[in-house]
Amino acid sequence: MNTLTKLCFRSLSPVLAACLLSCGQEQKVTATPSNKEKFDASTNEFLDLWNAGDAESLSMLFAEDSVRVVSNDGQLPSVGRKAIAASFREGIRKFKTSPDNLLSSKISNMVELEGGIIMAHGTFTVAGEGGFNGKWASIERNTEDGIEILMESAHVTESSLAAPIDFASVERVPTPDATDYGNAAKFEEAMNRIITNYTKGATTGDAALIANTFTSDGIQIVSRQDEALHGRTAIEEAISASFSADDYTPETLSAKTLRMRKVTDSLLIANGTWQVADKEGQITRFGQWGNIFEIQEDGSLLMKVECAGAFVPAP
Repeated sequence: MNTLTKLCFRSLSPVLAACLLSCGQEQKVTATPSNKEKFDASTNEFLDLWNAGDAESLSMLFAEDSVRVVSNDGQLPSVGRKAIAASFREGIRKFKTSPDNLLSSKISNMVELEGGIIMAHGTFTVAGEGGFNGKWASIERNTEDGIEILMESAHVTESSLAAPIDFASVERVPTPDATDYGNAAKFEEAMNRIITNYTKGATTGDAALIANTFTSDGIQIVSRQDEALHGRTAIEEAISASFSADDYTPETLSAKTLRMRKVTDSLLIANGTWQVADKEGQITRFGQWGNIFEIQEDGSLLMKVECAGAFVPAP
């Protein structure tokens, strides 16, 4: 989901590859030195392979059942290594049009969690002509053979683009009707509740309703925001300010869940699509989201990380 209306939309509000804070902020890392080294090595390999244009090898950095939610490489997520390799080929074709288009990345935060799970987020830059920057978040798994990516969510920061996105000129790809709940089917109602509250808050201008879908220390990473927002209070304040802006125009946000997976006893990852319509019902913006959720004791869900962005067509 993404921060609707102004924030989601205007501040950006549509997912990691290549999605978080300003480069000047001190990194926060909670990991053993050896695992930090493994994570850094995996990140550097990712960058080297993208810069070399090796889509097939990039896909092998992902778990077989992983998902890639990257709004500049496609309108829908890529699930499984074969689809992920195809998404990298498309992204490299669209955005690596010169040897000068080199990808770099900075880790803002990395935390080791239960079950060998690593949660991280940061920023990325594609340099050179037609370049841009963005923000990413990921869930990865530490195994004996190294680090494997379970979900990458990365999105271009819209203010870094040379020109605004012309959504009216983009031919939409149909969104699948079904949701793949996998091992997380019991959380269908909890997920629907979060989406209902988030989209209602965005559509009605209720910043508190949106903010309360996050954990107290939740992070919002969206393409219309230049930086990530940390903590429920900061998220509510930013959204409220967006709703109060002189040029704010009410719009209707809707979102759909496409895939959910429980990765530990306390964490769930999910991804899907979102779109915004004006008062005439015309779609004005759309994109993807790939979020991390914390499972509460009563079985409800709260967002630990929202990473969402608008679709970016080829320049």
